[in-house]
Amino acid sequence: MDKKKNALSLNRLEAITDGIFAIVMTLLILNLEIPPTGILTSNDLLNGILNILPQIINYAVTFLLLSIFWIIHIHQIRMIKHTDKVHLILNFFFLFFITLFPFTTSLMGDFPDLYASEALFHLNVFAAYLFACLQWRYATKRAHFLKEEFSKEEIATESLKNKILLFVPLIITVLGFFLPIISSLLFVSIPFILLFINITRKKKNV
Repeated sequence: MDKKKNALSLNRLEAITDGIFAIVMTLLILNLEIPPTGILTSNDLLNGILNILPQIINYAVTFLLLSIFWIIHIHQIRMIKHTDKVHLILNFFFLFFITLFPFTTSLMGDFPDLYASEALFHLNVFAAYLFACLQWRYATKRAHFLKEEFSKEEIATESLKNKILLFVPLIITVLGFFLPIISSLLFVSIPFILLFINITRKKKNV
């Protein structure tokens, strides 16, 4: 059976993925709220903002992670010619865990003293990365999925990023036992890890 006959256009996949990311990133801001009770002066308002500073930090970290997920997704999709039913299913599992981020982010804000809230957020990150990796691996194992203009080195670089980033949330989850208050801030290191991989691979291929 010709595998290409089962191929589907990427247009609908990109449309629903972009739409879900836009909605989820917008919903995050709804977790930030200053109770209006007792706010009578500008100082009261500033104190109210300071009181929700941990939630603001959680919002910023999650927004950063979602931005990274989206950038990785569109960067990898541009290397793929089409999709199929299995690839679509893997993408929907990926999107399922993306839609959980407003909930797990709010848990960290509502229960800042409980390690379980941090751990659930970390596992949410891991699960999203896992299915991002699985759909990329599925695509790269099928030569007819990939566009010919991208070299083996470029494909290998994307695969390396996935493998490394898959372990980052697991490492941070373990570190959370010892640094529960700031463990989620360690996700800010991800852009620097990606930058390091890009620079290292470019030097290697020169």
